[in-house]
Amino acid sequence: MSKHPPYAISVSSLGEYRREAIAILRSVFGDDLAIYASSVAIDPTVRTLKPPELGLIEAPIKQLKGLTVQKVPMRCRLGSQVLIMDLNPRMPQVWLTTVGRRLLRKKTLLWGHAWPRKGRDSPTARVRLLLARLSDGVITYTHTQASEVRDALPGKAVIAAPNAIDREDDFLHDGGANRSYFTYVGRLVASKRVDLLVRAFAMARLPFDVGLLLVGEGPDAASLRKLVTDLGVEGRVVFAGHVSDRRELRKVYRHTLASVSPGYVGLSLIQSLSFGVPMIYAGGEDHSPEIEAATDDNSVCFAMGDPEALANAMVAFYGDAASWDSRGPQIAIRAKRTYSAETMASGLEQALRGSSR
Repeated sequence: MSKHPPYAISVSSLGEYRREAIAILRSVFGDDLAIYASSVAIDPTVRTLKPPELGLIEAPIKQLKGLTVQKVPMRCRLGSQVLIMDLNPRMPQVWLTTVGRRLLRKKTLLWGHAWPRKGRDSPTARVRLLLARLSDGVITYTHTQASEVRDALPGKAVIAAPNAIDREDDFLHDGGANRSYFTYVGRLVASKRVDLLVRAFAMARLPFDVGLLLVGEGPDAASLRKLVTDLGVEGRVVFAGHVSDRRELRKVYRHTLASVSPGYVGLSLIQSLSFGVPMIYAGGEDHSPEIEAATDDNSVCFAMGDPEALANAMVAFYGDAASWDSRGPQIAIRAKRTYSAETMASGLEQALRGSSR
């Protein structure tokens, strides 16, 4: 077996949003860290970092009867002194590698969702906990999940590396901006319920100069355009396509009254808060762990699946827009304390170097 760098990360894929955190890790570890990931995510609508960007090494994945099989070199699996892998029970090589490294007394940490999408009480949660128990430590996406795992696995090393998008210097609210849009940022897919947002916007009694901005791409784009036309609001709804450049996103958010998540909340919440822009989101959805960032000071909740409730929330928000805008600087500052790329990279660095918190 050829010599391998002492540290390694081997995951199914790395979302585009992780670029800054991975760049920081690369600057810290240099060639002492090998990173393996597929250029295509399990969900093909998710945008990923593409090897060899940031020194990533391609590790292809394929789906096989509900399992995710990934081709990772044996020198990575067994040659690295410290290895971070997905906390994903549907990946056979994660089980095999974790057990093999345990026998070799080499450190293995598992990184991912602490619980299945259906929550910690779902039957498959026990399988996830069993996999976590075999490892030397767990890296979670939020502090809330870290606390829950510590309760479930007393004595296990648990580190929080909160999912982040931007660096600390990029958390900034643009004061005095002309805000005239409710904005959705994310994939245009059925699970995000963007059609519900379009219906709610058409229903809401808002001034004609208040628009709806849809930022993203996906398979539902054509049907959403048709819905906009059918509802007669095509002059007020803008399809902006995919936007990832921070400067362009700043332009988007400086014209945004509030961002809206009509389906489950993900990292779009953190992104919105980083610009000091509050969010209107659906209560009761199977949200991603980032929902922990939503508070009464930075967001408003409406009844899940109810376009009229969302329409009323937008109208109420518009009536209180000046007050919300005045809170923008504090919203950005509070988000920066927990959800910066530096914080995320620090958690991963601590995991690799052997400390926990």
